[in-house]
Amino acid sequence: AAPAPRPAEADPDAVLVNAAKRLIADNLASLPGLADIARSVGTYREKLSQVFREQTGMTVFAYIREARIRRGEELLRDTDIDVQDIALMIGFNNAGNFATAFRERLGTTPSAFRQAIQHKKTPHG
Repeated sequence: AAPAPRPAEADPDAVLVNAAKRLIADNLASLPGLADIARSVGTYREKLSQVFREQTGMTVFAYIREARIRRGEELLRDTDIDVQDIALMIGFNNAGNFATAFRERLGTTPSAFRQAIQHKKTPHG
């Protein structure tokens, strides 16, 4: 019989990737470079890149972009913070870069997304 699969917590690669994900989530506005992220979680850049792709199916940079957009989506939905300020809070250089990335991922602009959400929240008479 094949050995039972180890739980994810016991997999050192999964532990590494989860630590990197936490570090990314906690530092979206001012992320260090990939080498520094790797060092912070106890490995080196190439190893982190390899195991991150194996564990998540995406590169570290793709994950960062996705995490920033998800956080932006939350802030647009749950706050009245200006789009420009949200862009800076989640690590984009300006609202234009945020809008481009947001539109590529979700097919709409941050402003249109927020308007649609607010329209849904408004009771219709």
